Amino acid sequence: MKISRPTLIQQDSAIVYQAKVESSLGSQPLWFSFPPQYRDLVSDRADGALVAMLLPAMILGEDVSIDGPLSERLYYNLSGRAQGLLTTLLPQLNRVKIHAEHLDPALRSPDTEGGVATGFSGGVDSFCALADHLPRYNPDVVPSRALTHLLYNNVGSHGSGGEGLFRDRYRTLENTAKDFGLPFVSINSNIGVFYEGFSFEKSHTLRNTAAALVLQRGISAFLYASAFDYSRIQAQPGCSMGSIDPMLLPLLGTETFEAIAVGSEYTRAEKISRLTTVPETYTTLDVCASSKQAGNCCQCAKCLWALVALEATGKLDKYSGQFNLDRYYQIRDRYLPEILLGKHLFSQELLNFAESQGYAFPAKARLLAKVPFYLEGRNLGRKIRDRLRKK
Repeated sequence: MKISRPTLIQQDSAIVYQAKVESSLGSQPLWFSFPPQYRDLVSDRADGALVAMLLPAMILGEDVSIDGPLSERLYYNLSGRAQGLLTTLLPQLNRVKIHAEHLDPALRSPDTEGGVATGFSGGVDSFCALADHLPRYNPDVVPSRALTHLLYNNVGSHGSGGEGLFRDRYRTLENTAKDFGLPFVSINSNIGVFYEGFSFEKSHTLRNTAAALVLQRGISAFLYASAFDYSRIQAQPGCSMGSIDPMLLPLLGTETFEAIAVGSEYTRAEKISRLTTVPETYTTLDVCASSKQAGNCCQCAKCLWALVALEATGKLDKYSGQFNLDRYYQIRDRYLPEILLGKHLFSQELLNFAESQGYAFPAKARLLAKVPFYLEGRNLGRKIRDRLRKK
């Protein structure tokens, strides 16, 4: 795989970072696009391009030749340590060699102080990062970790909704970002075309960090809101990439850009409790796993889990504008017995949290959880309905 020297292209409505990528699959440009007012943040170094293309190169088993100035620190970490970690998580990957034309430490002008950025999606993890790193919610945050910028990326998380959903979701969050008084940088990219057949779940850390790294001319710290608490951090085959965030992110930085996993000190339930102290979540919180809509469907696993946790805090009514609570209450009696029976990945965490909040599960849910054939009956009912539909 050959990656050309990145160039910056000034357009009327965007500044585009672009590098030509040649591989056994053909030749096409990799690009990241930013609103023109953020021109001073965008770097033309090769660091972001290499982080973006490392996993595709390892999928193909192709050594990488990259032109343009490349951080010595990044080259060292990506040549060995990061690949060892990635192949532990994803054994199907191949280790590759990196050939760099111009190793050059990333340097920032002495009179330039870098900013601190985090991704802002309106979800539990990103709101928790905001609560911990905005002085208005955490007066004790140290200046070097106080947020100065929010990022919103189109690097694969919007699924089949594509760029249209990316734009819709950005507009939904824009006013909230203004309330925080921080620049809200939209980053569009075609990085997803290089990851076809490889899920976002297995690659999100590299995709999002690559986008942030392109901004290292003005951003010195990228706080990545990790979804996993420390008890679930592990490098095991088949795990989500989030399970190695605290190990992988430090390997993706340069001499002037630090990538940091934040939020792993909390369980997900503790994060939900933390974000109830942020009033902006009452009108903006978006936890939905559906990639086909903006807002919360109130019936996917992520929505239901969050709704139960919010109910346990006693503040569910504050979120009536973000969730259809009538729909939730219709589904709740079927969902809560499954939690009580430990049928979901984070059931025990939610049960422990509910107990810590003094929340008692409704009597109906507790009764159904004791019925021996409750879940089996539900599964049988589904099978019968599916069979009738086929007829």
